[in-house]
Amino acid sequence: MNAKPFLIFLMLALCLGCPLAGNAQASQIPVGYDWMVQQNGGEKPDITSHPHKPIEYALQWARTWEKSLAFFTSELDSSEPARVKTSIWCMAMLVIMVEQTATTEAKAQFEKAFPLEKLKQVRAAHPEYEMWFSGLRNSKFGAAFPPRKGAAAP
Repeated sequence: MNAKPFLIFLMLALCLGCPLAGNAQASQIPVGYDWMVQQNGGEKPDITSHPHKPIEYALQWARTWEKSLAFFTSELDSSEPARVKTSIWCMAMLVIMVEQTATTEAKAQFEKAFPLEKLKQVRAAHPEYEMWFSGLRNSKFGAAFPPRKGAAAP
């Protein structure tokens, strides 16, 4: 299996499969990828009957990164911690997908549009969100989010 599709599948599986924002039962709002799909009127792929669908969907998500990035950036202003945490984590997945699949020109545009300063402000204001920045630490923006001293490793 080619490494790129496997990595993309792994990242998408994390976004689709993990309850990214804590206790989803405690919150009545849908969170994560499901909520993004619901808000944008999209259709969630049936990953059980179509095993190649997650990879195709991840590639589509990376190709239309402007819409995804705008959505996740807007969620950073939410008063709901679940939405903010999910947004931070999904941005990390989006960064990795764009790094793996986009053209050089698209990568440059993505880097210019990426809300690095806004994420730094969120991180400074909410040290309790530290673990949600672990994905960004493993991306090309990792230098902007070093682990805090005394923080537990994710």
